[in-house]
Amino acid sequence: MPAFFPWKDDYSVGIPRLDIQHKQLIGAVNRLAQAVDDGHAHQSSLPDIFRDLSDYVHVHIRDEEQIMLTYSFPEVAAHQHEHQEFIRRLDNFQKGLREREKFLDIKVLEFLKTWLAKHMMVEDQRYAAYLKSKGIHFP
Repeated sequence: MPAFFPWKDDYSVGIPRLDIQHKQLIGAVNRLAQAVDDGHAHQSSLPDIFRDLSDYVHVHIRDEEQIMLTYSFPEVAAHQHEHQEFIRRLDNFQKGLREREKFLDIKVLEFLKTWLAKHMMVEDQRYAAYLKSKGIHFP
């Protein structure tokens, strides 16, 4: 069975550490999708899986924004705003799961997939192009 959210080379930003993190985020979404597909949308393990995703999002955002700040990416404020909005949405989903008001469904999974794919393909490619234009490369 194919992954719910497969990695595409088009998502790469050319910074190995961030590409690995992007792959980890996609993997976390795929673990959530598998849990839902297996019929565990109401089980107590889902808040833990979702918390792990949320924790990793925070680590990734910190690393990504640090690179943008270090190299004076001019659109860093807008990018940070996008991240803050995403975290707000994640927090709302997580709260609903914790309080058992909601269960994880395909709408949440589609949101995560769509937001992350668009963010990697559009927003993240902006700082990747900026860094490349400045001759900044990462081993």
